[in-house]
Amino acid sequence: MNPLRTILLVEDEAIIAMAEAISISRFGYSVLSANTGESAVAAALGDQKIDLILMDIDLGSGIDGTETARRILAERRVPIVFLTSHSEREMVEKVKGITRYGYMIKNAGDFVLRSTIEMAFELFDAHETTIAREAELEAIYENAPVIMMLLDTDRRVRKTNEYSRRYTGAAAAVTGLRPGNVLNCINSFSSSEGCGYGVDCADCIIRKTLEDTLETGSSHEDVSVSWSLVSNSEPKEFQFLLSAKMLRIAETPMLMATLTDITERKKAVEELQRSERRAHLLNSVAKAFLTVSDEAVYEEVLKIVLQAVGSKCGLFGYFSDNGNFVVPGFSGCDWAGRGDADKDLVFSSASLDGESWAKAILERRTVIGDGPFITSKGRIPCGKYIAVPVVFEDAAIGLLVAVNQASGYQDDDIKILEFVALFASPILKARLQRDKNERRVVRVNRSLRMLSEANQTLIHATEESSFLKRLCDIIVETGGYVMATVGFAERDERRSVRIASFSGNDSGYLAKLDLSWGNNERGRGPAGTAIRTGTAWVARNIPTDPFFAPWREEAIKRGYQSTISLPLKHEEEVFGFLGVYSVEEDAFDSEEMDILSELANDLAFGIMTIRT
Repeated sequence: MNPLRTILLVEDEAIIAMAEAISISRFGYSVLSANTGESAVAAALGDQKIDLILMDIDLGSGIDGTETARRILAERRVPIVFLTSHSEREMVEKVKGITRYGYMIKNAGDFVLRSTIEMAFELFDAHETTIAREAELEAIYENAPVIMMLLDTDRRVRKTNEYSRRYTGAAAAVTGLRPGNVLNCINSFSSSEGCGYGVDCADCIIRKTLEDTLETGSSHEDVSVSWSLVSNSEPKEFQFLLSAKMLRIAETPMLMATLTDITERKKAVEELQRSERRAHLLNSVAKAFLTVSDEAVYEEVLKIVLQAVGSKCGLFGYFSDNGNFVVPGFSGCDWAGRGDADKDLVFSSASLDGESWAKAILERRTVIGDGPFITSKGRIPCGKYIAVPVVFEDAAIGLLVAVNQASGYQDDDIKILEFVALFASPILKARLQRDKNERRVVRVNRSLRMLSEANQTLIHATEESSFLKRLCDIIVETGGYVMATVGFAERDERRSVRIASFSGNDSGYLAKLDLSWGNNERGRGPAGTAIRTGTAWVARNIPTDPFFAPWREEAIKRGYQSTISLPLKHEEEVFGFLGVYSVEEDAFDSEEMDILSELANDLAFGIMTIRT
């Protein structure tokens, strides 16, 4: 980052402008501020040291951000990043046709702000470098000498200029030779008779153009040709613009042929086109993240990327809170052996170790593989695939895969996918965090409703078994858990636990528990530990929890991923437990545990009230 770079912040709300200016200064940039479109135009056109503009779209009275940008860009080139408080499509549509280097939602955080600024500078610098290179090559094309050859009516060279020796490599005699022999055309070496007699000479564009001028007198200008010449003993592909014109020199008809070498120019044009395609691609991806809601965004982003690399199918997914790899976006793929095509693909974290393509996630690097693309959810017949991880702060948060390009994948394809993954990283992270917060709010509200219904049930309870059943039903139906159960500690020699009631997806699971609250193998799980110690006990990840080993296989069969057991107490004596099961890994955070603990206390109170 250049510490001398200056950013013009255009924001009409003083508090927001002050906060953003502080953040930008902390990034190492110099900050100028403008609170109206008119003052921003004056600042940008009056100070050529401004390197980037952060432009609020809605500037209140006066001209808005889009008109401000148009006036500035009409006079000078400068990267502009638009800021908005809205993600509606209309806001994106407003800046169509304006050269811009990104969109950003206000208050997205310092990391997103800094990444957006750095990405804008990188894109603008690359664009400026390419433009400069193009201008330089244009100057060379207009002013530098070109290959010039005078040919007789038999297409034999009578004279060449000095510049031609750059291609012949020597000042050899050329009079009487054909152009291909003079310039060492690779086809001229395929026949002892030289130029015009090789196996590919009949289709030579240069020969056909020169012959047409000789036969008809028609001039040709800037005919684009590819010509393989032997230069310094090595074959090399050149791109030329060929022009041909009939002249009369000393009453003798002669043909003037000129060849302008545009090899480097064409490479620069192609690089410029690639840069422009990438900028357009990133704008399309940013627009999708801003305007497409929920998990449909993964499908939309994937379609954009697949079109950019010419792939027939692919997938785009993210890591959920429990470590599973979820794929809501998959397009055009013939999933042989896959189940319900309408559901998201979900790969457990444990299953990723067996997938060759998952090395991209586990090792955080791009993986190119040969087909078929095999997963635990089915297989895609294909030739090649590219898997690129989306990495945020050294952790893989997503994966982008392109499958089955007909011609095989090139370096440009890899760069495109890696470019999109880098660009999408902070956006995807922000989206996942937002979704996580929303799910947490929903879960807490659901739990509070569950507690309220349980309290209402407690008030009207008169019979123990129906009370227990109703409480378990509330936990499952209102709380959204997969199963709930109540058990009582027996005072027998084995210290066994008797299941008194349950609700939800049991499928014979409880009958196989054989629980104990003693300090033995079947008493060290959540239920036995809660009764024995009088404290809540959580198995956050059933597939890996060592204390859950006796019941793990049956639990996994039914989709249980985590469980909590809470003690039921009366005057400090524990007489039972409340068990709650979830299909989500690590489903019980501190707030959830507090609510369930209160519910367990209410349950214990209700039981003892009914009994007395």
